[in-house]
Amino acid sequence: MIALFGLTRKLERSLNDLKEVAERVRKRAPVLAEDFRLLVRHPRVLASWIEDRSPWLSRRLMGAASNLAEPFTLGMGLKVDKLGEDFIEVVMPGNWRNQGEGGVIHTAALTALGESAARMYWEHHLDLRDAQVESKRAEVRILVRPEGEMRAVFRLHEADREAILHQLRSKEMISVETQTLIYDKNGRLIAEADVEWQLRRQLALGPLQGS
Repeated sequence: MIALFGLTRKLERSLNDLKEVAERVRKRAPVLAEDFRLLVRHPRVLASWIEDRSPWLSRRLMGAASNLAEPFTLGMGLKVDKLGEDFIEVVMPGNWRNQGEGGVIHTAALTALGESAARMYWEHHLDLRDAQVESKRAEVRILVRPEGEMRAVFRLHEADREAILHQLRSKEMISVETQTLIYDKNGRLIAEADVEWQLRRQLALGPLQGS
């Protein structure tokens, strides 16, 4: 009963936050068309806009928007569990959709999980009106037999991130290599997913202007 009451309160606060977002959108009517086009191309942007008001709702919107941003992951059940300035944690259930032969988690599912976690981190920090992020190469190394729920953890210290963004401000395109660590529900390191990214800018790079 207490848990249900807590969830109800969270939903109430989230509804109030959505009302505030709607009011902001109404006030931003002159630039609404531009924002709408941005949301169509990058639906996870909405999650960034409401991050300060409701981190709980923002994480859920970010995971749900992955089904629109990357239809390939539709049905995988990816969910953003934790999100900070320097890290992101994405959970993937161990259901049959993500399994291969013998019930183990399929290599392709692990690769998609690792790539998606890092991609959502970059999209959280880039102004997607002026920048693009594309994965050019992905490789996963399986260390332990992958079974059950998986948790992808991507970390990048602020100093390293700012150095990359500073480099992007002076160049039209840069390449960045990242590594996402994938754990099972017991905290064992299961796999390492390495991704080579290509970050591009059109005009300038800066913080998302969502408010």
